[in-house]
Amino acid sequence: MKQTVYISEHLSKAKNKGLYYGKSVFNELQEIEGIEIKPIKNNSGNVWCRDYMPVKSASGKYVQFTYHPSYMGEMIKYKDNFPDSKKLHDKLKLECEESKIILDGGAIEIFGTKAIVSDRVFRDNKNLSEIEILKVIKEILDLKQLIVIPQHPYDFTGHVDGLVRFIDENSVVVNDLEEELKCAENSKIPYRIKRIWKWIASVKSALEEAKLKMHELPVSYSENGSDSSGEGIYINFLLLEDLIIMPVYEKDEDNIAADRLTKLYGKKVITINATELAKQGGMINCVTWTK
Repeated sequence: MKQTVYISEHLSKAKNKGLYYGKSVFNELQEIEGIEIKPIKNNSGNVWCRDYMPVKSASGKYVQFTYHPSYMGEMIKYKDNFPDSKKLHDKLKLECEESKIILDGGAIEIFGTKAIVSDRVFRDNKNLSEIEILKVIKEILDLKQLIVIPQHPYDFTGHVDGLVRFIDENSVVVNDLEEELKCAENSKIPYRIKRIWKWIASVKSALEEAKLKMHELPVSYSENGSDSSGEGIYINFLLLEDLIIMPVYEKDEDNIAADRLTKLYGKKVITINATELAKQGGMINCVTWTK
């Protein structure tokens, strides 16, 4: 039986500086056997459906968090990129519980009754205390454990789906942290090196305290890349029941990352070139959603 994968109908039409950056990903997704692609129809022109669609709780119910991230909320040019959640739910025949907590779908990773969230959620919900925020999220998602990690210092989204993913309830896969530090050291900027070093230590501490075993996945950052680009990150893959769809960038690390995921998850890995899409800040998990 095919698994349904939802993508924004705008993915093939989205362009920046004349380049249709999502078109190739849209086309390749359509050609994968074993999945059925269905468009999410809305008038917002927002391709990053993972973030504005509901989050599935541990008990199986859908929770619609408030989509109003700080990196978009104050910029006039993004005012039309906020989808009408109610209309989306009606079109997909979804019953959702609403939450006033501001939280992108890409900023939380769930496995069973455990979840990982970035500390961006605290800055996006300053009207509540940190304890209150975590309590609300745990209760509405029926979680037993909610682990907080610091957002990457140079990721404007504050998401976790480009940093860490669950393998099972006791283990996770993370980006190669030594490569993260090496990339910072190559910048030769003392402040940046110190900041990344402290971030790595904090991430490790949070995951170790949660008793999660860490496995590393390669990264292949471009020397000409920018902080707003996700190029070279493989961990932002779409995880399906018997399949993983992973972004690649025509780099030596592509096959290494695919082999690593095959061994860690025991699933077939299909790759999609996401170079142009990643330059916009997101990869495969960002532009897909599943029930």
